[in-house]
Amino acid sequence: MVKKNTASAKKILRKHSKKLIAFLFLISMTITPVIAQNYSQQNAFQLTSQATKLYQLRKWQEAAESWQKAADIFASQEDKLNQAMALSNLSPTYQQQGKWQEAKIAIEESISILETQPNSNEKQLLLSQSLDVQGKLQQEIGQYQNALETWQKARGL
Repeated sequence: MVKKNTASAKKILRKHSKKLIAFLFLISMTITPVIAQNYSQQNAFQLTSQATKLYQLRKWQEAAESWQKAADIFASQEDKLNQAMALSNLSPTYQQQGKWQEAKIAIEESISILETQPNSNEKQLLLSQSLDVQGKLQQEIGQYQNALETWQKARGL
């Protein structure tokens, strides 16, 4: 009786093995990107935490690298608000190093991303913070009138 059931099972397995393999392949293709995306997002948030600590320790270069990596991961996931947040934090990190052009590019990219997003409380808060960072940068490089206008714009949100 056992041999008959085993033979029957083997016959069924052979008959449907290609379908089973194709099914398992499809499942793995569906699950793997989700797992990878969750891992990447978790990794991005770990990088933001690491960048904050490095900034507080005045390790500007390492902090900038972490902020940039986090921004890149968020961008690859099309997580625009977190990408903008990372770029907004990257700008003052560059400012601490005297990298004014890099700081300007990072904050302008942050603001540009935020201006294309639908209105939400989170977007408004991030945009206000980014404009504040931009105003501080403008002040640092001697663009006082631009800084005042940027801060007025931030306060008007």
